Amino acid sequence: MKTFRTIIIFFSIIIFFSCNPEVKKENELLDQIHLLHDVETMPKIIFLRNLADDLDSIKTDVNAKEVFLLKKDLNEADQMMHEWMKGFNWQSEQTPIKERISYYEKEVEKLELMKDKMYSSMKNAEKYLEKK
Repeated sequence: MKTFRTIIIFFSIIIFFSCNPEVKKENELLDQIHLLHDVETMPKIIFLRNLADDLDSIKTDVNAKEVFLLKKDLNEADQMMHEWMKGFNWQSEQTPIKERISYYEKEVEKLELMKDKMYSSMKNAEKYLEKK
């Protein structure tokens, strides 16, 4: 009977924590962070840098200003990635969950902005390069 009671308590604790809305929210945010960084942005960095090199290769006195502005956007997106990676900190389990959730929500917002900057700068550079 004592073993049965221990098993019931154990599974009750597991169910409680797996159903806890704050834990679920934190896990969803962590999934978003992984998706945005690991899948949607970081793999594009090489392509972004290659676009900047391609722009350099077609730069002339006539198009120097346009190329400069396109490269500036690409470089800003690249810099955003470096700054995000440098500043991101996994939150300790000792940190209250509400603070962890708040931190991760802000990080998702930063990643969304970075993604938008990357994609728009790459799209603009690609369009320009297609014309040349």
